[in-house]
Amino acid sequence: MFTIGADHLRRRAKLDDMALALIRAQNHAMEFFQETLQGMRLIKTFGLEESVRDRAHNRINSVREMDQKIAQLTWRFIPWVECSADAWLR
Repeated sequence: MFTIGADHLRRRAKLDDMALALIRAQNHAMEFFQETLQGMRLIKTFGLEESVRDRAHNRINSVREMDQKIAQLTWRFIPWVECSADAWLR
């Protein structure tokens, strides 16, 4: 029983770490987009549209990857909670 509890705590800690990483990735993406919108004239003046587009795609993909990792961990964890809740209610 203790190993199940320890495993639960490890998964929970990993989920918390990933949630913080997702929040950081979202913040970086928002900062990038705000800076991009503020500097749009300079971007067009110097012809940097392609590099800005690539950076935007990288930021979006990093947020998407973190979100998918959190979803995978959550869906691994939910069946265990349902089983333990079912056993507890009986």
